[in-house]
Amino acid sequence: MKKITLLLACVACFSLNAQISDYLTNLGTTVGVTKSGNTLYIGSVGESKVLSVDMSLPNPVPQDLITGISFPTKLVVVGNELYLTYGLNNVGKIDLSAPTPQLEFVLVIPGAFGLATKDNFMYVGDRNNGQILRFDYTVPTPTSEVVIDNLGSFMGDIAFDGNDLYVARGSDGFVSKIDVTQTNPTVENVVIESSVLDVAIDNGFLYYSGSSSLKRINLTDTNPTPITLATGLTSIWDMLIDNEFYIVQQTAQRIATVDINNLLDPTAHPDYSNLLDVYNSLGGTNWSDNVNWLDTSLPIAMWTGVSLSDNGSVGGLNLPNNNLTGNLPATLGNLTNLLFVNLSGNNLGGSIPFNSPTINLDISDNLFDFSDIEPYFTSGNYNSITYSPQRTTDLPEDFESPPGTNFTFDVNDADINRNSEATALNNQYQWFKDNVAISGANASTYVINNAQETDSGIYYCEITNPILPGLTIARAPITLLIDASLSMDTEQNFNLILYPNPSKEWLNIQFGETLEKGLLSIYDVNGRLIQQKEVSGDTLLLNIENLNSGMYILSIEEQNSKVVKRFMKQ
Repeated sequence: MKKITLLLACVACFSLNAQISDYLTNLGTTVGVTKSGNTLYIGSVGESKVLSVDMSLPNPVPQDLITGISFPTKLVVVGNELYLTYGLNNVGKIDLSAPTPQLEFVLVIPGAFGLATKDNFMYVGDRNNGQILRFDYTVPTPTSEVVIDNLGSFMGDIAFDGNDLYVARGSDGFVSKIDVTQTNPTVENVVIESSVLDVAIDNGFLYYSGSSSLKRINLTDTNPTPITLATGLTSIWDMLIDNEFYIVQQTAQRIATVDINNLLDPTAHPDYSNLLDVYNSLGGTNWSDNVNWLDTSLPIAMWTGVSLSDNGSVGGLNLPNNNLTGNLPATLGNLTNLLFVNLSGNNLGGSIPFNSPTINLDISDNLFDFSDIEPYFTSGNYNSITYSPQRTTDLPEDFESPPGTNFTFDVNDADINRNSEATALNNQYQWFKDNVAISGANASTYVINNAQETDSGIYYCEITNPILPGLTIARAPITLLIDASLSMDTEQNFNLILYPNPSKEWLNIQFGETLEKGLLSIYDVNGRLIQQKEVSGDTLLLNIENLNSGMYILSIEEQNSKVVKRFMKQ
């Protein structure tokens, strides 16, 4: 007999607050489970057997109850008899009181799968033909009758709540309710759930499983709202609720216990404080989508972009293009069971603190530099990583001018290598015009003297570095339009550097030369003048905390020179 060890001691070692914990493992591909007294019965499809487990023992070990049963699926105990569907075509029973239990054939029901009892009737779900049938199990030779049909194929489990039979309708993507006391029962779709597999009812709640999630609704609510308890789970084919909550995961070949109370209360989750740091450190109040974050009335699995792994810990963060800003908090390293993280398309930088060897990480299209990524990349402490391209802090710029104007395009590379004493140590630059590399344009600035209409185009710069050959950091594009019909008397002949950009309170401005009497103007994106003042010297610290969040245009003029830059107020 193959022994399967109960992992109670290891579960306790893993986490006192674990929400989903291994109970029995290495069970083969299991589909059904039921319980009578202290005994747990398990249908193992892969091993063609029914197992029994005495749960009262300190270290219970599953035993073979009966072997050689083709595809044993769902199980129900009635008195001393264990009814089961098997072979996807039959209903049988096993006398649990017999010294040597044997399988006794009851009747043929094509597609027999889900089982549930009410009064003297055994209800059977025909998963192939979309029918619910029933038979009187108290008579010696029962016959089946159709209760309702046209429910679609790939039906999962069934469960009763009073007179209402709930059906997991996999192919149609519904959990439906049927009042079996009606002569011609009608079908009411209760929830929409793609590839729903199983249903279970306890204390007024309907629990149901999708392809990778566990959810529930309150049956007493008029318009119940589904609550996601856990995500990222391997397929849940059966659930048992008897003081404790058990889930059967066929692919994982295990039965796990679920702490529903901790799943519902986010503050009790061991990763709650780590997610709190993510929200506070990365500007959560300004995210494009922060639905349910920090809502203590909803489980963590319902927070936008958060999914849970099989053991209930945070297994995924999916927050691309969501206006995340700042440096990743070090506490992300506490999420050691991460499977996937997508933070691409945001405004993130700094060191990379992830500490999960299973992680598939995408941090592309952010503000990380070579010295941020190189230590993490060389550590190899990940499954996969996508990190290129990155961006400089420069914003897109647009210039329109008549011919003859001088332009200097630059790159804010002041912190491209944060760990180096010399700015941009070993960085290599290549400027492009209309996606074509410009020969010889290999410095951090690119100068166009006496610009003509042929110079019109879209310019940008790519920065590479030997310490991380796979990474390209790109400057935001500069659109240049030279048009003889434009009237402009000024020339642009000095540089202008703004940092930090974006900024919350203070904007550092370097003019590139000493101004004697310049005019600084700030416009909103609609061209309205917001602020204007005289400036002098070569640097200025400008307070912008009174500006609303958004994009602004800063202009510096002196005599026949003018420079325009955009900046973002956070």
